[in-house]
Amino acid sequence: MAAYEVKLERFDEAEAMLVRSEAFGPAAKIAFQTGNFKRAAELFCHAHAALYGMRIAVLRYFTVYGPRQRPDLAIHAFLRTMLAGGTLTLFDANRTGRDYTFVGDIVAGTRRAGDWTASAASTSCEIFNLGS
Repeated sequence: MAAYEVKLERFDEAEAMLVRSEAFGPAAKIAFQTGNFKRAAELFCHAHAALYGMRIAVLRYFTVYGPRQRPDLAIHAFLRTMLAGGTLTLFDANRTGRDYTFVGDIVAGTRRAGDWTASAASTSCEIFNLGS
């Protein structure tokens, strides 16, 4: 509502992970509680775009790595182990996988999303997956 009162025309909403669901759409059954909040934010953005004629880009960031990353995250643990000549332990190695996205690519995608909101039609809300 505050966005409407100040006549905000566009904005970007960013999320730190994929909303994992068994089905797509407003009634999707979300597998994780955090996903429920993220999906609710996406639905809120869609509603705001429709109600107030806004242009909104929802950005889903996938596992991001790069300079100044938190040292407690997996990529640091992997590098420390490898540099020390250790062996990496993979859990469920045959059933899981993960891709990493460089922070510079995230910045570029975020900037492009900002460009999109500047030129998109009124009352637009799009979700962009940044990463894989």
